[in-house]
Amino acid sequence: MRRALFFCCFLFFAAFCFAQQNSGFRIIGKVPDAGDQRLYQIQVGAFLLCQNAEEAFEKLHGVALSPAYESFSGLIRVVINRLPARDVPSYFTTIQNAGFTEVIVRIDTGRPASQTPVCTEACSPSTCTAACSSSGCTAAEETPAPSVPAPEVTRVRETAPSQSLPLLPAPGDRYPEDGYIIGEEALQRQRHIDFRWSAVEGATSYVLTIYRETPQGRRQIFITDPLEQTHFDFHHLELLENTGTYVWRVEALSNRQRGRPGDNTYTLDVPRPGQVNTKDSGEMYGSH
Repeated sequence: MRRALFFCCFLFFAAFCFAQQNSGFRIIGKVPDAGDQRLYQIQVGAFLLCQNAEEAFEKLHGVALSPAYESFSGLIRVVINRLPARDVPSYFTTIQNAGFTEVIVRIDTGRPASQTPVCTEACSPSTCTAACSSSGCTAAEETPAPSVPAPEVTRVRETAPSQSLPLLPAPGDRYPEDGYIIGEEALQRQRHIDFRWSAVEGATSYVLTIYRETPQGRRQIFITDPLEQTHFDFHHLELLENTGTYVWRVEALSNRQRGRPGDNTYTLDVPRPGQVNTKDSGEMYGSH
């Protein structure tokens, strides 16, 4: 019970600090409270022109988020769906770093579509160009449901345009391997954790994410920008707790095509209170 209360207080404090340090980033709607078990949606824009929605979509896709399109009142929304309440604050930071200054937060109802897509067949969000917009890319008229009121949200598609292509495979030869234990002695010899994986044919970059396993579920604590290399030195040991289980994930990217995630679990075992001792530098941990 005490751990759960501490975790809830931590989430509330993180959200408060985000609001204080990012006053130029406007959040419309209520930020989820600690302990909220519902799923949320973050909207980063609503656009009349197809290509503007496409640009916003690609910005989010470029920082390893999973955006989707929605049709609403003749506009194209670019949204991120089905987010656990505990993950919403960390998404704010990633979205702001992608160049957005305003988001709308709402509860994700997951209702099915009952209206026609916003764009005509000749001008879909995946094919719209400047020439298309100049020739009159307009919203299609909404078609109300035959017997029930139309829902607030209309789903156009839930995946990126690239999802119609075969997914890139998950990077192999991932190290630390699944089940690896990192002890106090290993951390005293170096000041970082070395993550490595093998190259994926056709990939142009990779994204690495670290999650903390908690009684409330998996919580994201760190994510990189797209990386060109097949390794990453993690120096932010202050984000880790002395003892705990973590999941690190690497995903290959190739322009508009995303890859299957590769997950490995490792355990940090430093059975003493206080900060991890990293005063002495040495060899990179995990080097063969």
